[in-house]
Amino acid sequence: MNEIEKKRLGIFIAVAYGVPAIMSIFMFIGMKKGVDLTMFVNTQMMYPACGVILGMIIARNKDESLPLGGFITTLVLTVIMMICSIIPVITKDIMLPIPGMEMSLSTLIGSLILAVASFVSYVLFWVCGNKKQTIGTVMKKQGTGRHDLDEKNRKGRGRRWFGTEREAMKGMTAREKAAYIWEYDWYWIVGAAALAAFLIFFIYRMFFAVKENWLYVTFANTTVETGKGSDLWEDFEAYAGYDLSRANLMLNDGVYFDPTTTAGTMNSYYEAFVATEEAGTLDAVTMPKKQLQALGSSGRLLDLRSGKAEGLADLYADRLVACVPRDPDSGTRPVMVGIDVSDSLLVTKYHLYGEDCVLGVGAKAEHINAVKTFLDFIFGKERRNG
Repeated sequence: MNEIEKKRLGIFIAVAYGVPAIMSIFMFIGMKKGVDLTMFVNTQMMYPACGVILGMIIARNKDESLPLGGFITTLVLTVIMMICSIIPVITKDIMLPIPGMEMSLSTLIGSLILAVASFVSYVLFWVCGNKKQTIGTVMKKQGTGRHDLDEKNRKGRGRRWFGTEREAMKGMTAREKAAYIWEYDWYWIVGAAALAAFLIFFIYRMFFAVKENWLYVTFANTTVETGKGSDLWEDFEAYAGYDLSRANLMLNDGVYFDPTTTAGTMNSYYEAFVATEEAGTLDAVTMPKKQLQALGSSGRLLDLRSGKAEGLADLYADRLVACVPRDPDSGTRPVMVGIDVSDSLLVTKYHLYGEDCVLGVGAKAEHINAVKTFLDFIFGKERRNG
C-alpha cells in the first residue's frame, strides 16, 4: 500500500466512523426528546461514500481525472442532510400532516433535497463516465441532415457552453436542431421529465389529494392484508357506504411491534404508529390482548369510560379489557382500554389473528362513530343510522 492509498484509507475511516460517532450524540439527545430521527438514518448511508470521495480529492494523483461535479454534489447533499438531522434536536421542529401520519418539516425538506440531488449526481457521474465517448464524436450528415462539427465545436461540446451549442446549431433546421439536442442531451431531457413528474405527483399528494379519513384502523402484528382491495376492506366499505371522494378508508396492515417489551418498540413500525396516534389520525388498533394492555398502559389508548368514548363502555360492558397505567401520575385505578373482539369476523372470517384479539381506540381518535360502525360490522350487526 503506497502513501496515497494509506492517506485515502485514513480519511475514509475518519469520515465513515468518526462522523457517525459525533452525530450519535445528537441522535441520543433527539431520542430522549422524542423527535423525528428519520433524517439521521437517511444521512448515515452517505458517510462511507463521503469518506471515499474526500480521500480521492485530498489524496489525488497529479494527472488523475475525477468527476468533481458529482463528488461536490454528494458532499454538499450530505452536509445539508446533516443540518436537517440536527435541526429538530436543537430547536422545535414543525410537524406537517401527511396522509396516514405526520412528518417533520426538516425531514420533508431533507427527503426532497435527497431525491433531487441524487438525480443530479447520477447525471453528473454518468456524463463524466461517458466523456471520452461524447467529446470526440464527429457528427456526420446522415438521414437526419445534421452538420459536421469542426474541432473547436467538438471540444466545446464537452464543456457544454451554451455559446458553443448555438454555434454548432447554426444553419440547422428546427428538425435538425431537435435531433441534435436529443442525441447528446436525451438523458437530461428524460431526467428532467422524470423529476417534473415526481414534483407534480408530490405537490398533488400534498395539497390536492384527499387527506381526511372516514376511519383509520391499524391491525398490528398480523400477516393478513387488510388494505384497499382486500376482502375486509371491500366488505366494510360496502357495509359503511362511505363516499371515498370526500375521505379515505384506511385499514392499515404490515405493522409489527411488541409493546410488552422495550426492545419490541425499538423499530420504525412503532415510530410510525406513535406518529399516527399523536397526530390524532389513528382511530383504532387491534392486537393480541397482552400486547394491547401493554400499549394501553403507555397512555396511547382512550379510556373507554371517558366522555370522549361516547358510550362505548356501555355498549360493550361485557367485553371490556383493562390495564393499569405505567405513569404514577395517572393513578393505579384500572383503565378500560380495549374491547375483546376474539369472536368477531376479524378472527372467524378474515383470520387476522389465531386466538385472542382486542380492539383499542386511539387516545386522540376523532372518529368514534366510525369505530362504532366498524364494531357493528365485525360483530355482524345491522348498519347504524348516522
